Order: sequence, then structure tokens, then C-alpha cells
Amino acid sequence: MVLLAVEPGIPLVEITGGEPLLEKQVPELCRRLMERGLEVMIETNGSLDISVLPDGVRRIVDCKLPDSGMADHNLRSNFTNLTELDEVKFVISSRRDFDYAMEFIRD
Repeated sequence: MVLLAVEPGIPLVEITGGEPLLEKQVPELCRRLMERGLEVMIETNGSLDISVLPDGVRRIVDCKLPDSGMADHNLRSNFTNLTELDEVKFVISSRRDFDYAMEFIRD
């Protein structure tokens, strides 16, 4: 069970750190925060299914690029599940990463 105490006047909560979707209670936490009228954002590394999150959560999904050594960990279905609320984050380290990101965006 997720228990919450939210200070009055806090309009926005961002959940991040490590990989928040590893915590099974995060979708419920998001739902309860939104029920209290807060805008909820979650930053994820993109390797786990974002469809478990309630509608209305702003999802910031990392797209891992070749120089990170983690590009094979991108869960491609996450990018087809994005809404107008959501964002994709690229951390570009080289021209190769830039070119990969541009092709990814085009696709």
C-alpha cells in the first residue's frame, strides 16, 4: 500500500532515480498523486514497459544511443506508446550518436 503526505501548494512531482519502473508500486503512486491534483512526471531509462503507468502521467523516456553501450536495451514499443504529453531524451556523446538519434526520430 502506498501512503502519501503531500504538502499544499506543490503542483508537480517528478519520479526518477535509477529505474523507477523496477518498483512495482510506482504506477499506484502515480495514480494517487494525480488523484490529489498533482502533475506527475516519470523519467525512465526506456528498458521497461511504460504502458503500466496511468493515463495522464508525463513520461520522459531515454533513448539509449550507441556510445552509451546500452542501445540494445531500448524497448521499442515504448516509443509507439508515447502521447503528446510525453518526451524522449537523447544523451548525445558523438557524431555517431547524433546521426543515430536523427534516424531514430525520422523512423
